[in-house]
Amino acid sequence: MLWRRGHSVSRDSQAKPIGAQHTPITWHTLARHGVILRGPAISEIEIWTDAAALAAWQNTNLDNYWGRELSRASRLLTKPGVALLTDYGTAWIVTGVARLHYTIATGGITSKEGAGRYALQSFPDRWHHLINEALRIRRNDSHRSLYRSPLPRRHDILAFGHFVIADAHRIFDDRPGSETSRIE
Repeated sequence: MLWRRGHSVSRDSQAKPIGAQHTPITWHTLARHGVILRGPAISEIEIWTDAAALAAWQNTNLDNYWGRELSRASRLLTKPGVALLTDYGTAWIVTGVARLHYTIATGGITSKEGAGRYALQSFPDRWHHLINEALRIRRNDSHRSLYRSPLPRRHDILAFGHFVIADAHRIFDDRPGSETSRIE
């Protein structure tokens, strides 16, 4: 077995996940977008991918990470609560939860920018003002905020996050063969 920084490639060229940082996201991204600098072509390596595991991982991450962050951020006078008053917090939450929704809905993996564009196409108009604000921030657009104050924006971020998580869970639970909705 050949070892490479946190993962292994056996002599039969089969990559296998090792370690906590190597999630289904890692392996799907490598399989679909990997760039070989040295060694066999990506097409010659059997990289573990499993669409059901990817969706389940993202579905669980919505609660274990994003849901908890939203819960913490709902209290204004906390570090996460204050973070939602910032541009960084806006782009982080809006595009972050949209990325997971994208994966659960499509089986693909996208960038934060791609997640913002997806959100504009997929979510009701009620959210477009906030999504456009997050994209403005991601693009480092120096124009003024689309919001007059960070407090209403913060309110929208929290509501959007909960909306996206609930909708992603609905999509996941409606998938054929989704008896197990969470990875424990």
